[in-house]
Amino acid sequence: TEEKMPELADDIRSLVDPKSQADPKFQTPFLYTRITAKAVRQALIDEKGYTEDELPCENTIGNILKRMGYKLKRIQNIKPLKKIPETDDIFENVDRINHQADDNPEALRISIDTKAKVNVGEFSRGGKTREKEPERALERHWNGTLQSSVCKVIGWAETMTWNGVHTVVHLVDKVYQKGIKLTKDVMKICEERIERMENLPKWDVTIKLTIW
Repeated sequence: TEEKMPELADDIRSLVDPKSQADPKFQTPFLYTRITAKAVRQALIDEKGYTEDELPCENTIGNILKRMGYKLKRIQNIKPLKKIPETDDIFENVDRINHQADDNPEALRISIDTKAKVNVGEFSRGGKTREKEPERALERHWNGTLQSSVCKVIGWAETMTWNGVHTVVHLVDKVYQKGIKLTKDVMKICEERIERMENLPKWDVTIKLTIW
């Protein structure tokens, strides 16, 4: 393939390595997606004008990437992952409750999910991406790509899907007050309606509702 299409390697390199671009305004198509053989093949069609028929298959593109030095490499962590002692119990309990809801036709299940804050910068949490040299990071990481800017985080979030539906992402720049807490008297009233799981009191609670 490379003998028949000598320009192919240079075109691939220009796509996967933004440093090789002569045009500083060019944005790599892999800013918000992983560098896979399938994605590179599609980028050659979209960005370089190749046709579906003249390009080799994904496996060949993958072999070319490997020969060029773009192999799947793990982000090098310099800090260990954080894991609390209750992590395994939390996930086991969530799985158990989910099965209970699945088996109960009268159950109304409302899923509310919150995420811990993620620092923007050179942080990692596992995964692999095609690089000549593995990137160095700290602790948090998203799918093989470092979330090094707010724009990058938003761009990646917009690529997420659920049942084929893309997410709608907005940046909230409102400044919220810190240190606001319930008083002991108000918290006491709330606690009267809460039953806490014995081994996971901070993570598993049952809220008793009054229905009129």
